[in-house]
Amino acid sequence: MKYKLIVMDVDNTLLCTDKSVSKKNLEAIKKCKDKGIMVSLASGRPALDVLHYAKMIGIEDNYHISDNGAGIFKGNDRKIIKTFNHDFYIDLVDKLRAKGIECGVFSSENLDFVYENGSESIGKSIEIYFPVTKTKLGNIKDIKGVYKISTYFKDDKEYEFVKGLEKENEMSGVIPDPNYFDMMPYEITKIKGTEAIAKELGISMDEVIVMGDQENDYTNIKGAGLGIAVANATDDVKEIADVVLEQSCDEDAVAYVVDKYILGE
Repeated sequence: MKYKLIVMDVDNTLLCTDKSVSKKNLEAIKKCKDKGIMVSLASGRPALDVLHYAKMIGIEDNYHISDNGAGIFKGNDRKIIKTFNHDFYIDLVDKLRAKGIECGVFSSENLDFVYENGSESIGKSIEIYFPVTKTKLGNIKDIKGVYKISTYFKDDKEYEFVKGLEKENEMSGVIPDPNYFDMMPYEITKIKGTEAIAKELGISMDEVIVMGDQENDYTNIKGAGLGIAVANATDDVKEIADVVLEQSCDEDAVAYVVDKYILGE
C-alpha cells in the first residue's frame, strides 16, 4: 500500500457537525487498523480532549497531534515539540495585560488550562469547547514550559494588537474560533506534529494522507503526500489541497477517503 499513515482533523472532518462519528467512518477506521495503517488525529484541541475522541473510535494507542502541532502523544506518553523562551513569554504576558486582553496558557508542566482573574470569558469558553480539559485560576507568569497562549479579543482593535504581536515576534498564530487567537512558538503548526509521527514510524511524508477543513490544517494538507480538503473546507484550504471532496464531514468523508485512496475499493 502506498499510504501508511492517515492524519485527520477532528472537528468538522472526522466529527459530524453534531460532534458524533458516523458508523461508516468508524468502520473505515477499523479497516485501517486491520490493515496496519496508522490513523492519527490532529487537532487544535488540548491533549486530553484529543485522547477522548481517540478512545471513542478505538485508536487511543496510536500517535496523535494536539494543540495545533505543539505536542504529540501516544497513550500517556506525551512530547511537547517546542515551548516559549520564558523571558520572551513573560514579556508577551505583560503586553497582553497592559491592553486588558484576556488570556490563558497551556504548558508542559501539566494538562490544565490556567487563566487569571479578569480572564473569565476565556476560562469558561475552554470549559465549554474542551469539556475534558480542566481549567484553573492562577498567576500565569509563574508557569514554565508554556507552549500555547490563548487570547480572547473583544473587538477588531484587540485582534489587530494580538495579530501584530504574532507577526512582530514571528510566532505561529491561528484563529480556532471567532474572537479567539492562539499563539505558539515560531513554526509550530500541525505539519510539525505530522512530521514527528512520520519520523517515529520510519516513513516519508509521501506515504502520508492528511484531511482537514480549516486554516490550522493548511500547512498539514500542503505538506502531505496527499492533502485532502473535505467539502465543507474553507476556500483557502481547498485551493492548496490535492483533492477536494464532494463529501462533507456529515457525509462520511473519512470512509470515502479510506476506501478510495487506502484500500482501493
